[in-house]
Amino acid sequence: MDDDEEEYARQVEPPVPAGLGALTGAQQTLAEFLRVDQELLSVVAQTRAAATEPRADRKRLASFIAELPVAEKDALLLNAAMGSEPRPGAELLARYREATRDNQDIAPEARRSAAHLLDAAHAQRTGRLERVRAAREADERRRVEAAEAARADRLDHLTRNAEQTWGRVEDLIAQKKPTGYDRASELLDDLRAAHARTGDITTFEERARRLREAHRGKPALMRRFDEIGIPHPRERPARK
Repeated sequence: MDDDEEEYARQVEPPVPAGLGALTGAQQTLAEFLRVDQELLSVVAQTRAAATEPRADRKRLASFIAELPVAEKDALLLNAAMGSEPRPGAELLARYREATRDNQDIAPEARRSAAHLLDAAHAQRTGRLERVRAAREADERRRVEAAEAARADRLDHLTRNAEQTWGRVEDLIAQKKPTGYDRASELLDDLRAAHARTGDITTFEERARRLREAHRGKPALMRRFDEIGIPHPRERPARK
């Protein structure tokens, strides 16, 4: 591992090709096929050599094309005509820039080492993942806050309409259906929270006990009451 780290520190980046920061669809597909690390690719592109190339000088480009072998020029034109190479201009410009680029525009000592690039890619990846995590946490906080606000509004409504809600619970239980029992249990849970907010939890517990006593012959309902903690009726003293 130490030898690898020393080798990474010694190796420096070559001149970066033009356009690395804005890959074409085909280039991106090739990078994905070769499993090129996208963070590393992004970091490598962040250099003067990867900056957008200036417009090519027309006269110098004309001279460059004139000096190309006739067979190469014919092949470019034939491919363009056949549709196998619909953009011969892009290939010519790339070859022209490669041939005329001053490969010493970044001094070797100014070029980054492989270790530097790997560290920079790791830092960039860590920062991106941290931003994603922070965004998810912010979304979750907003979701929780919205749910709490909605529940507070619901409890306010229950507090103002407690008697109607107790009546609704009785109606749902009277349906003798699982869905009715589920909804009745949900309303009872909300009623308990509403009574607790007003400091009147004792009233809720007394009414809930009486409700449980009245419907103790409904096992399915009793299981739901157990799940939400509806209190059992107080044991009555034995008769003498």
